[in-house]
Amino acid sequence: MVAAMDQLARLSPKSAQSSLFNIYQNTGESHELRCAAVFQLMKTNPSAQMLQRMAAFTEQDMSKQVNSAVKSAIESAAELKEPKLQEFAQKAKAAKKMLSPKTFGLQYSKNYLSSYAMKEENLGYIKDIKTIGSEDSILPKGIQYSLRSVLGGLEMEKDRFSAMTASVSDLLGLLENQFSTEESRRQEKNAKQSSNNNDSHSTKMIAQMFNIQREQAEQVEAQIFATIFGGNRLFAFDNHTVENIPRTLKAAAARLQNGQSFNYTKMYNSYVVNIGFPTAMGLPFQFSYKKTNLISVGGEMKLKTHPNVADVNEHQVPVPNSANVTVEAQLLYAGKAQSKISFITPYNQQRYIAGTNRYMQVNIPIKAAADIDVQNNQVAFKLEPLNKNKEEKLLIATQHPYTTIQNILNLIPAEKEQNTKDINVRKTKEWTETYGEHSTGVAMKVHYNGEGKAIDLSTVYKSMQDHDLTTALILSANNNAEIYRHRFIVSYDAQRSSAKAIRFYASYRDNEQNRLRNANNNNNDSNNSNNGPLEARASSAIPSSASRNGAEKRQEELLHKASSGIKDAAASVVEIMAEFEGNNNAQYVATAALSRSPADKNSKFLFFYHASPAQSSKFEMAVAATAQVPQLSEMNFMRSEKEDPAMQITAEAMWGENAQSGAQVSIKARLEQSEERKQYIANHPQAEQCRKQMEQRDNALPACRNITARANALDQYSFTVKYEKIPQRLMNATYQIYKLARYAGFPYNSENVVDVNNQANQLKLRVNFAEDHQSANVSIEAPHANAEFKNLPVPHMAKHILIINAQYDIDERMGYAALNGQYNPVCVADGSSAQTFDNKTYPLNLEKDSWYVLMTSAPKQRQNNKFDFKTQRNNNVTILVKQSGDNKKEVKVVLNNGEHVIDMQPTSNNDANAKIQVNKKEQRASKNNVNEVTDNQNQRIAQIYALPSGEVVVNMPQYGLVLNYDGSRVMVDANDRFRDAIRGLCGSFTGEKADDFITPRNCILREARDFVAAYSLSSNNKDNVNARLSNKEFCVPQKKVQFQQVINEKHTGRYVQRKGLNLQGIYSWFGFGSNKEDSNQSGNNDTNENNDRRNSRNENKNENSNENNSNNSGNRNSNENNSNESNNKNQHGSTIHRTKVVEQDNQLCFSAKPLSECNEGFRAENTAEKQMDFVCMTDGQQARQWKEQARKGEHISAIRRKNPNKTMAVEVPTKCIAA
Repeated sequence: MVAAMDQLARLSPKSAQSSLFNIYQNTGESHELRCAAVFQLMKTNPSAQMLQRMAAFTEQDMSKQVNSAVKSAIESAAELKEPKLQEFAQKAKAAKKMLSPKTFGLQYSKNYLSSYAMKEENLGYIKDIKTIGSEDSILPKGIQYSLRSVLGGLEMEKDRFSAMTASVSDLLGLLENQFSTEESRRQEKNAKQSSNNNDSHSTKMIAQMFNIQREQAEQVEAQIFATIFGGNRLFAFDNHTVENIPRTLKAAAARLQNGQSFNYTKMYNSYVVNIGFPTAMGLPFQFSYKKTNLISVGGEMKLKTHPNVADVNEHQVPVPNSANVTVEAQLLYAGKAQSKISFITPYNQQRYIAGTNRYMQVNIPIKAAADIDVQNNQVAFKLEPLNKNKEEKLLIATQHPYTTIQNILNLIPAEKEQNTKDINVRKTKEWTETYGEHSTGVAMKVHYNGEGKAIDLSTVYKSMQDHDLTTALILSANNNAEIYRHRFIVSYDAQRSSAKAIRFYASYRDNEQNRLRNANNNNNDSNNSNNGPLEARASSAIPSSASRNGAEKRQEELLHKASSGIKDAAASVVEIMAEFEGNNNAQYVATAALSRSPADKNSKFLFFYHASPAQSSKFEMAVAATAQVPQLSEMNFMRSEKEDPAMQITAEAMWGENAQSGAQVSIKARLEQSEERKQYIANHPQAEQCRKQMEQRDNALPACRNITARANALDQYSFTVKYEKIPQRLMNATYQIYKLARYAGFPYNSENVVDVNNQANQLKLRVNFAEDHQSANVSIEAPHANAEFKNLPVPHMAKHILIINAQYDIDERMGYAALNGQYNPVCVADGSSAQTFDNKTYPLNLEKDSWYVLMTSAPKQRQNNKFDFKTQRNNNVTILVKQSGDNKKEVKVVLNNGEHVIDMQPTSNNDANAKIQVNKKEQRASKNNVNEVTDNQNQRIAQIYALPSGEVVVNMPQYGLVLNYDGSRVMVDANDRFRDAIRGLCGSFTGEKADDFITPRNCILREARDFVAAYSLSSNNKDNVNARLSNKEFCVPQKKVQFQQVINEKHTGRYVQRKGLNLQGIYSWFGFGSNKEDSNQSGNNDTNENNDRRNSRNENKNENSNENNSNNSGNRNSNENNSNESNNKNQHGSTIHRTKVVEQDNQLCFSAKPLSECNEGFRAENTAEKQMDFVCMTDGQQARQWKEQARKGEHISAIRRKNPNKTMAVEVPTKCIAA
């Protein structure tokens, strides 16, 4: 409902603003509703005061989702560029500095407002992207996108899209349930068999032992709203709709077996504008703009699957092993934009017109066939034109500016009048070229006739700087500096095309099954891994055959070569091939293979490309690259400081008609860490914090993990490139790239082309990042010149891409930056402390030899207690931890209700600090190889290996878990499937710290020691905790939605004037509000309905009609504000109560409670000294704002939410007399 208040917020902002702000302020409301209120509130042009209150409240609000929404909204609003939004932008800038300094990742709710304005053309756009974060998924449960274009001052909505669901996890799980594969059916069978296991530590038994009360899953509901083909479309569905998917797909498959014809045609106007203007001469002047679009799709489609989907009688759709699809279709899009300016002379009924017509047409007549082999990971496509012997115009783009004189009674289009004349701005150019005839055999004729200027590189670069991507996409047709005539046509030339069909092939394969089959043979602890860097030879990437028939052999060759020399390598190969069938077949094939291993420093990449054109010479390229990446400690910062994180990369490439005799390039690179960076890390505050934590036996808490990652980051890169037989065209292209870089970085660039004596056929490149990675120096040594770029600034995201870290791949580094460190959430049971998945740290004191539940699966309870084996099996995990000795811990992992049990115990040997048992069978953890542990069906249970520091890594990809264990602590890395679906010492995994201390009975504990005891398997601990769980002061019920009145009665028509009726007297008569102490409590969700009504009326009595007071009235929705204003401003006694402010040691201290003071006209006769609690904070903008509120006698509600940090003796009047 709140999310649909767009029009109300825009058309009647003052009516909506008060209610929306009240919803936002209600901290007892769900974060989804509060975020939606924030999004709509930003559309009501809130005052600077309201934005400042929202910004300041991010310091006290416990909801990360809401704080993230508020912060992103205000920060993005402060950067708006559209002229009409500058007042709003200035208000946001005034509030920006009051925001919480905390950063929130993309997984939290966001509101991104952006705009762009081109003042010269009077064009722009306003874009609004909103997301509502989920507790059970990293994906948002709500997303809204709105794009409004501004053309000549006229604002029009161009695109709008929104999607919402009650639960992302439930929706994806329900969708997954509608399909089945052989693997899922096997897992479901095993899950049903293992559900009868009686392991005392299984997830099922743990749930019974602790009486875990799982949340009830809500009915799946979702909706999608989109602007499609000029109309608004709403698609709403629930679980019944999703469960009907199998029936719908089977019916569709039955119809498609024999062929199904389809035809869809839609014509619509995306813009229609007619504006009339008066003129000094009295003649009617008119501007008109109209854009018409036509979309047409027609043809026939056939589908065959194996097994036949239409014949399977199941509640799920079996994913077929193979499928064949054939389509014959005619796809057409046409768009015509007509703009005219004109004036009319009524005396002779003539209209004088200057106009321009833009026309765009895309026509694709095609016949396609696809063969999909799911089992073998292969896809094949065949494309051919519907009319092989007919020339087809595929693309037409024209612009025609003209002038004409038209009789207003004439219905002939203006551009076809006999008086029409073309507008010419320069000499016409015309050319026709044919592309692809010699290379592919498919001839594409390109014809141009027009007056356009030639485009150079500097113009393109300047355009990229001046415009962003959105501008390029939506305003490209309107932001031309000039209007000129042109006609651009791309055609398929059937007469000159020797190829009549195109075939595409794509395949993927890896050595996964081979490694699992040979797991027992490979698990011997052989120390034969290659510790030295592998040699990169491009010739090794050249296969024995490049033909289509030799594809399987070629892939196997590259797979074997890529994995050779790497111990326990996980290798994969991808191939893409295009074949043009005709009189002279043309063939292009590209094959790439990658190999790496967690037990080996070396990794290898091979690439081969072969081109056999239809009528020109052949071409082939081979590339080989190797990298030596060290294995580093993850849970020992002191050791990581001594380790060398340097990396070495070698690469070689050769190409030509014969790759081995053509051009060659070799690259040697060394990436290392400078001494300045090492010193910077050693003196970093996080390093000092980590050292203190390590003294307390805590090695893997956030401070230590973060500084360890920083210590492994590299900042000095050196590249040496040697080349032979390089074509002149490539050298010229390389220089053009350098010119572009020089142009972009001109303020930082310097060159030397005079005294240069560098080695021929060699290029050296050095990159040195600053110790804080905020800037970089780049130097280039070429044979005939030296160049240098100094102090180049490094953007935030570019820093995470360019700064190499041996511990993290590029996707992990980017994910870390985007999600603020939550890309791979971890839970840690350390020496004396623990950390939850939501990054809450607390003291961990485990009773010796007693098991504790670190993490156990607790998914939502389905309707009628249904348990879905298919989707829940891989989530069925329990991890237990036990203190077995002084700074020693044991870990037990129970998978699928006891189907597999992994025991981890501390030990000491040359390889690892742990002894691992899987199903009571000891498994070796070695630094030299990866131990693949499989079940009796040859399916992986876990990968086990050791790091150089002795840490043991147990990787369970099927279950979405990775455990790091060193005998004293364990770190659990869990994927997205466990969000909001676990209980234990790892917390709730919802993204909010506030509810991490949740017990099996779904209430929140205050003390860490009670939380730890609540998950002890020891009977003594359980009995003590269970006896206290009924006490609400000991265990607060889990956060529930608490309602309050949000409608301001002034805007509902029920506002009663003070003179007309004494509402306060009536309320007092009925006994409401007689308790003065209650009226001074903060406006929480515990306030009863009657007090809400009374306060809303008191609030409205004091409202003024101006805008600021209207906004303030919407803000004063709590009893706390109303009662205190009444006490402070309207009280006529001798004493009043207000917050006392004391300035001390560059701090402002505020009394935790209002203190008595003598009112105006009175003085203190007697005083008493009292010890009072104060909240002290550094003198700053926030403190000065509170001081001003206290001076005015206003109550400062935020003080109640802060813990007092100082006690002072103050003089308080005990009696006040008239002055």
